[in-house]
Amino acid sequence: MLYDTILNLVPREKIHLQTKVLSIEQNHDEVMIQTSDNTTYRGDILVGADGAYSVVRQGLYQLLEKAGQLPESDKEQLPYTNVCLVGTTEPLDVAKYPYLDKPESYFVGVLGDDTPYTWVVFSTKDARVCWMVVKHLTSVSRKEDSGIQNSEWGPEAADAMCEQVRDFRFPHGLTMGELIDQTRKELISKVMLEEKLFETWFAGRTVLVGDACHKMHPAAGLGAVSAMHDAVVLANQLFGLESTGVEDLKKAFQAYRDERYPQTVQSFETSQTMARLLGRSWMNTIVRMLTRRIPKWLWRKVMDKMQGYRPQATFLPLVPDRGSSKPAPQASLKLAKKFPQPKLNPVSVSALNKK
Repeated sequence: MLYDTILNLVPREKIHLQTKVLSIEQNHDEVMIQTSDNTTYRGDILVGADGAYSVVRQGLYQLLEKAGQLPESDKEQLPYTNVCLVGTTEPLDVAKYPYLDKPESYFVGVLGDDTPYTWVVFSTKDARVCWMVVKHLTSVSRKEDSGIQNSEWGPEAADAMCEQVRDFRFPHGLTMGELIDQTRKELISKVMLEEKLFETWFAGRTVLVGDACHKMHPAAGLGAVSAMHDAVVLANQLFGLESTGVEDLKKAFQAYRDERYPQTVQSFETSQTMARLLGRSWMNTIVRMLTRRIPKWLWRKVMDKMQGYRPQATFLPLVPDRGSSKPAPQASLKLAKKFPQPKLNPVSVSALNKK
């Protein structure tokens, strides 16, 4: 559904499918990428939004390392302590699963007694169930030093793990096997849960967003959210550019990182804390015991902090604040004063709200 939304908004000629970026180069005047179809693309700005093993980041870091400008911490590979199997079912029959036919989401997490697994489900508005099985490893690993090949993370690896977890049970008699059987194969993935916060987010005409510069454990649900926040704030800065000169780009990219980095640190730490609630060590058990004793007012304070940061696009009509948690300050919001804010008539606002 997200892809369809994007495809409806972006001209098709702007999208190049099955094309890999092989290398990047940049100078004072432009940035260039070489792709797997032997094409060279040139532009003013390159935004690397290509995931945890970002080719754009690797290319940028190679250039910086040659120049002696790359921090030591950014040279380290991404560590991970968990592998994860995830999927989303087709819409389920609410007559068979009546607990899905409710206004609130059906959410259950289970910690296995004698197995190094944790499994979680939650329902969506259209009666689909999103499910996740996490296998907790006994030590920190890295893709590069563990000998893992890409083929081990393809459909066959997902199938093997599916067979291993079919008998895992949830309340109401639901089993993981039932969910797997009602999930299309292309909607099942086996992935590593890397965790790393990079220091370098930009240089020259290249800038990174999302997992390319901060990969978080999914326990707090903040990975994709943080990537969207990056995109909003970066878009604000790009919209406010006076020119595409290197100095103006540097100011815009620095302002983007200055606003997002502190929030990303907070989200990264929150993700690690939430991951400890799912872990299997004695320390994780203590964390869970303490969590159950946290008063509601303190939980609310934590949630307010998590939910308060919600940046808006300054070049669009600002959304009225209707949340119970007050919005946190947004540095790039001051850019909105530079640009006229178009007004929506009441009919348009009503139509948008209904959608």
